[in-house]
Amino acid sequence: MNPIEPTVGVSTDASHDDATLAGEGAPVRSMSGSGPRWPARLGRYVMLQELGQGGMGVVCAAYDQELDRKVAIKLLHGQGDEQALVRLVREAQALARLSHPNVVQIYEIGEFEQLRFLVMEFVDGVTLREWLRSEPRSQAEILAVFDGAGRGLAAAHAEGLVHRDFKPDNVMIHRDGRALVMDFGLARAGTGRSPASHQLSEPTLTQDSLGAAGSMTSGSLGNQLSVELTRTGSLLGTPAYMAPEQFRGLETDAKTDQFAFCVASWEALTGARPFVGDNLAALSLAVTTGTITATAATAGLPSWIRNHLERGLASDPALRWPTMDALLAALRDDPTRRRRGGFAALGVGVAGLALALGLTLASERERVATLSSCEAEGQAIQAEWTDAERTTIEAAFVASDLPMAADTWARAQLAMATYAQAWTELRTEACIETRIEHERDPSEYAALADCLDQHRTVFATLIETWHAPTRRQIAGAASAARNLPPLSACSDPALLAARVELPKTPDARARVAMLRHRLDRAKALRLAFDYAAGLAEAEIALAEAEAFGWPPIVAEARLVVARLHESLGHYDLAQTAMTQAFTEAGAAGDDLLALDAATSLIFLVGHRLGRPESGLVWSEISAMLIGRLGLAGTLQEASWFNLVGVLRDDLGEYPVALDDYGRALAIRETLLGPNNLTVAFSLFNLGATHSTLGHLHDARAR
Repeated sequence: MNPIEPTVGVSTDASHDDATLAGEGAPVRSMSGSGPRWPARLGRYVMLQELGQGGMGVVCAAYDQELDRKVAIKLLHGQGDEQALVRLVREAQALARLSHPNVVQIYEIGEFEQLRFLVMEFVDGVTLREWLRSEPRSQAEILAVFDGAGRGLAAAHAEGLVHRDFKPDNVMIHRDGRALVMDFGLARAGTGRSPASHQLSEPTLTQDSLGAAGSMTSGSLGNQLSVELTRTGSLLGTPAYMAPEQFRGLETDAKTDQFAFCVASWEALTGARPFVGDNLAALSLAVTTGTITATAATAGLPSWIRNHLERGLASDPALRWPTMDALLAALRDDPTRRRRGGFAALGVGVAGLALALGLTLASERERVATLSSCEAEGQAIQAEWTDAERTTIEAAFVASDLPMAADTWARAQLAMATYAQAWTELRTEACIETRIEHERDPSEYAALADCLDQHRTVFATLIETWHAPTRRQIAGAASAARNLPPLSACSDPALLAARVELPKTPDARARVAMLRHRLDRAKALRLAFDYAAGLAEAEIALAEAEAFGWPPIVAEARLVVARLHESLGHYDLAQTAMTQAFTEAGAAGDDLLALDAATSLIFLVGHRLGRPESGLVWSEISAMLIGRLGLAGTLQEASWFNLVGVLRDDLGEYPVALDDYGRALAIRETLLGPNNLTVAFSLFNLGATHSTLGHLHDARAR
């Protein structure tokens, strides 16, 4: 069920500015023709026209006769609602402490004939929700408006204030395009607890945007910002935008506003909220468990934006951005901007640009052709991820009649779309940096492109396996998609430099490419839980590699075979093949592959075969290779920390294990963001060890 979201907009209708002043004592009736009447004058303020109404009060446009300006006045219904009065006072106090172009200004709080009212800046515009609905908005327009609103929140946070009810209805868009945050009625200095009671009587699932208000006062009202609003039976804030800590009745802080900001941003950019539920309980479960709902529009969201917003939507506030400013800085840093900026001028005409830059027409045409070539290279993976493919796979999943099939496919589809988009961006940018901007060495780009092509093969093969999926493949589809080879392996300079040099002759290079293609298919079959088919493919590749005789590809094939034996539970066969792969890689000078084998042996020997002391020997070998290759702070080191933590856990060295798991988590979160599967593994390991130690609060949090 969608929450009720009354809008308090300041209409842009010109008639509001030209309204005839009512005579002295004449009432202003609500626009619906019902409801309370208000005096046409509040002291020096002449009431003009109603702008919005809610359960707590009404907002009217008014004219300040003394200062000759138009203002907005919020009036309270009745006189006996102390809670409403407190909120009015809180809003005034919160706004009075702020002076920022992206925050609605507060002028005065007053009382007239026992009517409490708040005088605010009149914003000639509409709410953010109305602005979004009025016409199609570009991604750039939306990001710019939310940047302004975010600046307003950041200014509030700098004053120690938390809004606690940020949503599109509580942001005004001025005629000049400026975003202003309003309705600080739920704001509180410092941190605070939401009410313990979470019962809501439908249909009132939200605080209306008038009811979420408070203000500055003096005298007996005291400093209401330090007072908790704990009306029994209500939640502070609007459930659709509330953070997990609000649902749980825990302390709120600036990161609570950050969560709501990311929900609203996600909704504006995709047309749907990240967390949905048919009722309050379902919505609460989705939010507190971090279950983001996949949609077609979400799949089209650029990966860099989605990753930044997902971090702000983390269930654990500690995993969100440290500040609103940090989040806003990340959202401003569009990784494609340099490419767009560098070539936007091409649109004015090749001849004109050539003249402006002193270039010849021929060279500029070559430049444009190169740009087109780079963009085509970047789009290569999209050929694997077509509408037809998605339709075919969705039909295969639905035909299985598994209850979770549709949901699993939605999540897998989102992960695949995100991966494809990130692949496209990385390949395009690297090509431009190499061939046009000359900032990347061609040999480095060749290694990067080769790495990305291998990842593309895994991606494409995984798609193939879903054409006729088994029940296990359907159940594990989202996991498989999220476990695709990390693209950071192709972009990290240290990893690229560590890749073994290919054979010199074109024929030999082509043979290696063919063998790697087969091995990448075997890796994809392993991801898709088709271990037997993957092993058969890998063993064919190994036989062909041994016949070819180039040592690095032999070691690579043997390692893939070893991992498939491990997946099938053939641990002794896996250990033999993995150890031989380590030796062959070392002899061939492929330290990166040797590290891969040694790291895998930490877990296989130390944990699966139950010999942790022997596993620690392999950890020392792995640590030596990490140092020699300069891979500190990479996913390789994170994997090493995690695996060593497992062995320390097995040995009962729990504090040491916690430290290792924590280091793995820090690296993974930095490189992969908070919502990656391996990040979840690290969190689980931390939680399990905390539980063993009796640290139940920490265990549950992890």
